[in-house]
Amino acid sequence: DSEGPTGAGRSRRDGRDRLPGNGQKATMREGKSERISLPARAMNTGADIEALLKARVVAVVGCSPKASRPSNQVSQYLQESGYRVIPVHPGLDEVLGEKCYPDLLKIPEPVEVVVVFRRAEFALEVARQAVEIDAKGLWLQDGILAPEAVDLARKAGLTVVSDDCIMRQHLSRFGR
Repeated sequence: DSEGPTGAGRSRRDGRDRLPGNGQKATMREGKSERISLPARAMNTGADIEALLKARVVAVVGCSPKASRPSNQVSQYLQESGYRVIPVHPGLDEVLGEKCYPDLLKIPEPVEVVVVFRRAEFALEVARQAVEIDAKGLWLQDGILAPEAVDLARKAGLTVVSDDCIMRQHLSRFGR
């Protein structure tokens, strides 16, 4: 391997690229390697994850009534694990046996953590609403990279986890 012992930039057998790490990605420009910053999971700390997992009341924005959807599966897992799950989805009256609300502002009780299953372009508005309802945390699920939403929430004092799965993190710490 001509790129050194790590083979940075080469594909691994499992199909994932080897990245230089620490929120950096190797790119090639005019034959020269450069590093660009990524809004990576590296900003998630174990302390932030654990703080959000201690919450008991979570609003799940984008919660689907379809059992095959990750938002439904994660919400059901959280319910089974003892969390109070409040589904948020406009146009639905009930999901997983719970009253569903069109947005965070309509929820009549305190919410500790807002879990987001919406595309990144919707995350900033969800973060604004999370701040407005005095949520303690914002959890953006796998694949949601929304730096503006993360910055807004953190500046308002919310604990934030981005581009990670609350169910996977719960399972890794507590099992089923």
